[in-house]
Amino acid sequence: RDDDLKKIISELNAKLNQMGQKLFTKKNQDKNEKPSENLKINRAFTHIIKKNNSNKINYNNLVIIPYLPLKTSEDKNQYTLVLDLDETLISFKLNREQNDEGVLKLRPNLYKFLDNVMEYYEIILFTEASQSYIDLLINALEENKKYFEYKLYRQHTVIRGNDFILDLTRIGRPLNSIIIVDNMPQNFRLQKGNGINIKSFWGEDDEEDNSLLDLMT
Repeated sequence: RDDDLKKIISELNAKLNQMGQKLFTKKNQDKNEKPSENLKINRAFTHIIKKNNSNKINYNNLVIIPYLPLKTSEDKNQYTLVLDLDETLISFKLNREQNDEGVLKLRPNLYKFLDNVMEYYEIILFTEASQSYIDLLINALEENKKYFEYKLYRQHTVIRGNDFILDLTRIGRPLNSIIIVDNMPQNFRLQKGNGINIKSFWGEDDEEDNSLLDLMT
């Protein structure tokens, strides 16, 4: 899948169309132009992402600590890998010149990375983003295969000033069995020893970005 990113994007678009969301639209191109590796997100989805940038939390989504059910000795993977989403696995940008449409790009080698680590780790997505945004995106990304056993959202973070902190002690896993990968080290500042700070992915210089492969070596 990672060797043919355009095919992946095409499949994601097809899935979203089936869901009737009409969230993604492809950039119009001439026949002689190289197919774009970008996904265009229409205004409806862009509106969700704009709301995601606010500091408001929906307190109707109250959570219970620990967030996850406890593991048993029969569980396949006893170690847990916590992954951030924005600028860690994907990049999203608003295009002010085109009616605030957005461009979503997948980090190179994303699927290769996920296929590899899921053999050894329980994978949890933990992000400060809103649940509506995350669920729409992950449902599309996991069309052919489920990677994330659990998803934790903004309502699961701890607020410190203007920051949303990912407190690993609340997940329900022993700290000595958790690794978190995030492009923002302040997000895991409560458990710095468990964190790996990955370079931010802005959707540029794709061919030069081997950050996910480096995590596997």
